Amino acid sequence: MSSDTPTWTPAAKPSFNSPAADLNQLRNEAKRIAEAAPGQPVHKAVLERARQLARAIEHDLGLPDAPDGLSYADLAVLLSQSK
Repeated sequence: MSSDTPTWTPAAKPSFNSPAADLNQLRNEAKRIAEAAPGQPVHKAVLERARQLARAIEHDLGLPDAPDGLSYADLAVLLSQSK
């Protein structure tokens, strides 16, 4: 086998969802968690994802900078705001 073999890189995976659809899915997941455990604190990564999606669709949801004291019930309410 030759060392001149070109390296192969897979093609980028296509994205079928829009930021708005992803934000809606995140809202539905937050609502589901809130129903099962209303006081469950939101993980920092989940809040950051919500903030990224809100920025992508240029919608200010009033999301806090840090998840301190934010529960999934609170997040579900914030994500339910319409534009």
